[in-house]
This record gives sequence, C-alpha cells and structure tokens, in this order.
Amino acid sequence: MFFAAILAITLAPVLMTLLIRGKIAPETKNPLNRFLISIYEPALDFVLRFRGLVLLGALGAAPIDAFSVCEARQRIYAAAERGTLLYMPTAVPGYVDHGSDEDSSNTGSTT
Repeated sequence: MFFAAILAITLAPVLMTLLIRGKIAPETKNPLNRFLISIYEPALDFVLRFRGLVLLGALGAAPIDAFSVCEARQRIYAAAERGTLLYMPTAVPGYVDHGSDEDSSNTGSTT
C-alpha cells in the first residue's frame, strides 16, 4: 500500500499531463455529474444545517449497529469449532480419506 501511495502521488500527475489532451469539459456539462450533484447538494445542505441532529442520529444508531455486529459474530462463530478457524484443506477436490483412523500398515487391498 505504501508503494501504491507513492505511485499515486508521483506517477499519476505525470501520466495525466502526458495522456490527457485537449480541453477538459466542466463538470456541469456532464449529465451524470449534474444528476449526482442535484442529489448530493440537498443532502449536504441538510447535514450542514442540522449537524447536531445528524450527530445525535449517528450516536443513536451506534448501539444498534454494535448489537447487530455482536449477533452476527455469534451466529458465524457458533458454527465453527474451536481450533478449526484457520483450517485449510490441501487435498484435491473429491478426495475422501477412507481409513485415516485405521492402522497405517493396511494398504487397503482386499486380498
């Protein structure tokens, strides 16, 4: 991630100057940008106008979120046995080990 950040800081501006040619159109001429701005601006105005209400709503939602995370964690980890969380099978798909509990000297022949 460190090298990705370094490349984004150093290489991206150089490539932009080399690869982007011509006049760059303003945001307001792009219909998708205009639509997204028309949705974003009223939401931003509401949040900035009623910051206390938004903060109280976020603080009120935090215990509900914490409860749901705890419930989900219990459901996920209840099915997993202890010690098998990092188990990774290394056999090919479809392989069934018949006789792993039997004597290892038995080769499985029926003669």
